[in-house]
Amino acid sequence: MKKILAILVGVVLLCMCAGIAASVSNQNETTATRGDAVSATPEPAPPFETIRAKMDGMTEAQFKQYARSLKGKEVHWSGWVEDVNETLFGTYEVWVDMDAPDEMFSVQDVTFDVPADTALQLRRDQKIRFTGIIDSAHNVLESTQITLSDVTIQP
Repeated sequence: MKKILAILVGVVLLCMCAGIAASVSNQNETTATRGDAVSATPEPAPPFETIRAKMDGMTEAQFKQYARSLKGKEVHWSGWVEDVNETLFGTYEVWVDMDAPDEMFSVQDVTFDVPADTALQLRRDQKIRFTGIIDSAHNVLESTQITLSDVTIQP
């Protein structure tokens, strides 16, 4: 009886070890796959004008679905500095208007954080070129509002 019990315990332990090894192997494959996806180049976003035009022709529900498809896409845009604000947390947020400063009724369309040294060098109505990743897109009072992360401002 003790021999049978010892054999059963050995078989159970062997099965458990095999299961753990298979699980670790699957986790390593999943991690490698995720790592590959993260290091891949983000898909390019459409021009801002295209996003705004699509918003103008969509219902709120349609735009929300479209906005979700934009998340994670990379922008290469230019616009004019509307303002730079220091947030409550001590970071700096740039507001960019995608319309020229002489546009009559225009508000900021794009926002993103920048380091203090960059924020303090920007001037109102300065035209800037920037790249970044779309975090969110919203329709706010019939105005397209895009929030970016990982932004680089080109000289």
